[in-house]
Amino acid sequence: MQGTITLERQGWWLVEEDDTSTIYFVHHSSIPASTNLHTGDRIDFDVAPNPMKPGFVMAVNVVRIYRTPRGPRQAVNHGR
Repeated sequence: MQGTITLERQGWWLVEEDDTSTIYFVHHSSIPASTNLHTGDRIDFDVAPNPMKPGFVMAVNVVRIYRTPRGPRQAVNHGR
């Protein structure tokens, strides 16, 4: 299956599958250690039972196939 990351949080993401628009949970343990996913990234994945939530499935064997371009980081002004 393929899909697009629609939400990113620390250690987990949501991916919307292309064909059915089904949303799947992605846990950091399902991606290679050197990879960090971001909203808009495209991934290839399989679906398997979610061991943390019986009766639900999650994305596993995740491989990023397209990395959304990142712009230059903006300086943050903290009112100083």
